[in-house]
Amino acid sequence: VASNDSSVLIEGESGTGKELVARAIHTEGSRKNRPFIAIHCNAITESLLESELFGHVKGAFSGASSNKKGLFLEADSGTLFLDEIADVSLTVQAKLLRAIQEKEIKPVGSSQSIPFDARIIAATNKPILQLLEKKLFRDDLYYRLAVVTISVPALRDRKDDIPLLANHFLKKYAGKNGEALKKLSEDYLNELTGRDWPGNVRELENMIERWVIMSSGNKIDVNSTAQTLSGNRNGTNGKGMPFLSHFEFSDDQQIWIDHFIKKNTSLKLISDAVAGEVEKIVILKVLGEVGDNKAEAARRLGISRPALYKKIKDHNIE
Repeated sequence: VASNDSSVLIEGESGTGKELVARAIHTEGSRKNRPFIAIHCNAITESLLESELFGHVKGAFSGASSNKKGLFLEADSGTLFLDEIADVSLTVQAKLLRAIQEKEIKPVGSSQSIPFDARIIAATNKPILQLLEKKLFRDDLYYRLAVVTISVPALRDRKDDIPLLANHFLKKYAGKNGEALKKLSEDYLNELTGRDWPGNVRELENMIERWVIMSSGNKIDVNSTAQTLSGNRNGTNGKGMPFLSHFEFSDDQQIWIDHFIKKNTSLKLISDAVAGEVEKIVILKVLGEVGDNKAEAARRLGISRPALYKKIKDHNIE
């Protein structure tokens, strides 16, 4: 798949790592040294999405004070990743079809077509074949995108991958946080593989990141993480969400606080870190409850969709 320039459609539940797959295809292909541009298609309104994708010329609409290069041109010679493609309106679908088919775009407010050269990878967590039947997604666009289709299974259906993924995230966040590389004990890995992971890879990554920071010593085991593990085994949440469920000085929190104190971290930074952790967990939980519906999640959280997407990006929620 990576060795050619065919369009790819990636399907899978929320949190299964569809963007990671897209990035891997880009990284292993001939365009690896060129831009990888990703956009969440349901993050912005239809009119703004057109401008974001295709660009606009000065004076095209109120507020268009200068020319804007769209993402198709930003991704020129690289890869454009259209996430949540099934949420795009039929109007924008028609314009996407023309762009992909003709290999050229027309900025909003312009009569001039501009050629581009970018590989297109799209993704969806919705049953797109059902959308085709209901005429909510264009057949012709589907066939243009789905030259190659990749189905990313839920984490509960590929439990053999859990140790590999867990160790990958362990190395990632140990390096990111300046921590010594810890070892995952065998009993801890057994506990991880015994869970159903309703939040998929996203949930696993979040848990490993948390324990890289919170655990003491050079090993992460069941004893040091029991409160989190026991609450969400086989898909039940219970009291498995740290900070949300025990705002008392639990052993877990004490380890986390001691970690910062030993590094002479200021109270403000500690407070910000705790607040950030809580915010990330709440967003993950709400996204899981609404099936990754960003509009509904934003409504529940009392923020706008653009604000939600900024927080998702800030917290590295994929």
